[in-house]
Amino acid sequence: MNARPSNDPTAENTVAAAPTARHPHPHRMLSIALLIGAAALILVAAWCALNLSAIQSYNQATQALTGNIKAFQTSGTDLSTLRTRQQQTDEQFAGAGTFQQVLLPEVSRSVRANTVVSRTLTELINQALKQKNGTDSKHSGPSSSSSSSSSSSPTSASDGSLTDEQRKKVEELLKSNDRSASSSSTSQPQQSGGNASVKPW
Repeated sequence: MNARPSNDPTAENTVAAAPTARHPHPHRMLSIALLIGAAALILVAAWCALNLSAIQSYNQATQALTGNIKAFQTSGTDLSTLRTRQQQTDEQFAGAGTFQQVLLPEVSRSVRANTVVSRTLTELINQALKQKNGTDSKHSGPSSSSSSSSSSSPTSASDGSLTDEQRKKVEELLKSNDRSASSSSTSQPQQSGGNASVKPW
């Protein structure tokens, strides 16, 4: 007796519905790996660019700061012009430290140190300008008040020169700047102490 074929459709559906195991395509895995690598390279390039930009700004600001300190020590310097230059130097240091969280530790430390030095110099210049303007206004008054002010304030910088206190602070600024220069250029022994350039690599 011949066997009759089964009329049950579920048997065929069961066989047809059996899932087949799929493995990730090797080309797709390679593409994902390449994308991840490219993203990592972009991040590293951006980090390097930020550090290089900060180092360049820091070097320019430090050079300007050193020149401003020397100019402030020189008698007869136009304090108003010097204040304008020093304010620009402050802005350069602020720009260099914009992304301090992602900067190299050596760069970040140097930027912070010279930012403090720069702000201190700005305060000294402002004080000297107030002194000079106050002295000029007294000199423009009666001669009696002028002579009394000069006798009562023998240490005032009427000619724009530094007082003993200001000179002492400037010397401290120079020492701080030199320390920052020596610490930031340990890997560059050929660098001069007066130009505190950072070369962290």
